[in-house]
Amino acid sequence: MSWTLEHAITRAYAVAWSNTKWGQTALKNAESLAAFVGPGTPLDEITLITLDAWADKLHADGASSATINRYLAAVSKVFTVAIERDGVTQKPRMPRRKETKGRVRYLSQAEEIVMIHHLPTGSTPLFALLIDTGLRMGEALSLRPDDVDLATNMVTAWTTKNGHPRSVPMTRRVRAAAEAWLAITPKGTHLRERTLVPITRQAFRRDWDAVRTMMGLKNDSQFVPHSLRHTCASRLIQRGVHIRVVQEWMGHKSLAMTMRYAHLAPSSLADAVAVLEGSP
Repeated sequence: MSWTLEHAITRAYAVAWSNTKWGQTALKNAESLAAFVGPGTPLDEITLITLDAWADKLHADGASSATINRYLAAVSKVFTVAIERDGVTQKPRMPRRKETKGRVRYLSQAEEIVMIHHLPTGSTPLFALLIDTGLRMGEALSLRPDDVDLATNMVTAWTTKNGHPRSVPMTRRVRAAAEAWLAITPKGTHLRERTLVPITRQAFRRDWDAVRTMMGLKNDSQFVPHSLRHTCASRLIQRGVHIRVVQEWMGHKSLAMTMRYAHLAPSSLADAVAVLEGSP
């Protein structure tokens, strides 16, 4: 006799998700299936047909293919935990949806100039930090004064999405921002628990949205603060930095994530056209 779905979700949360940043999201995603089939449903009664019907329901409710796949990933983990603990003998095939890669939205030089000119002075240093380091917003806002090393010109993010700390060099304007912030919140002792960046996510997003509207980009759903991270990666690639170096800089767990930007790399395509147009 197999576990019930409700029991399996509870065990998966305790074993795999409770100490992670995304645990509550994974729990919610798995509980969506429980709401669909009933929490007391035995795991061995959940089949590919069941999961197909659930995925179709999610799609009908407006979920994208990527979102549906995240829901399915949570359920897959529930089955994995149950199998390892004899709660069920096998896992049904997960009906993953094909995801489109979509557009990588990054800022042009002109857009950057406008943003810097119109953002309030309290937001421009964080703007520079995000676009020049490629840090995620959460990583930047988690920085502490001691995470800045002026001697080596490096800033280190210890709280990252993939759990691996990484250090990146500072541009001149990032260093200037860091020095100004350190003057407000110096390194050391009891101030270690203080964050480095003296602005909240909400305040920055408010300023960002105001300038975005002024620029006529209110309906550009991809013109968000995270596009600054895309901008950093895109510029590194465009300016000839090796793809592996960009992977390390951005903290991508796999090279496939960095390859989203590979089409922006300087290539020999222009030379190839010249060959085709030249004499045989």
